[in-house]
Amino acid sequence: MPSTLAIALLSVVAAAALAADGSLRRVRRAQARYRTLTLKQKAHLERLRRLARDSLLLLREQREVEQSLRDLRRDIRDLQAEMRSVMRRENRLVVLDERCIPGDQPWAVSIQAPDQPGAPWDGVRQFRVWGLDAEAAQARALRRYPTAEGFTILSTTPLTAAQASPAPDPAPIRAAG
Repeated sequence: MPSTLAIALLSVVAAAALAADGSLRRVRRAQARYRTLTLKQKAHLERLRRLARDSLLLLREQREVEQSLRDLRRDIRDLQAEMRSVMRRENRLVVLDERCIPGDQPWAVSIQAPDQPGAPWDGVRQFRVWGLDAEAAQARALRRYPTAEGFTILSTTPLTAAQASPAPDPAPIRAAG
């Protein structure tokens, strides 16, 4: 019969084996969990790196867009200033008459309005007038605005093709009369 000591020793060895088996299972589970967490950490780090790259690219793009916006705003200011200078009253070209014959040239005739109440405008206006020469253009302008009524022709200058046929104005100024 086995001795009590042998049974006690056998039970201690069996308990140690069971404890070691349980410990080994816990170690394996911990190792598996560590591998899983390490893989998740690598995935998170890669995701963070990708997001950081995207963030830098977006920051560069934002700077480029802001620079473009500044450039566009500067261009708008410049164009508005140019429009204000072009749209000054003295730069307006009023169409006196659309009729012309072959050989007519476009002329800019500056006419001073009379200094009297009821005058069609104040100051000087430039009219586009068609004529074979400056004298013909002045004669045509004087038929509409005669010197007897107080109008004065100040100057007559030839117009270029671009000045003679400007882009259509949404509200062109037509000569009264």
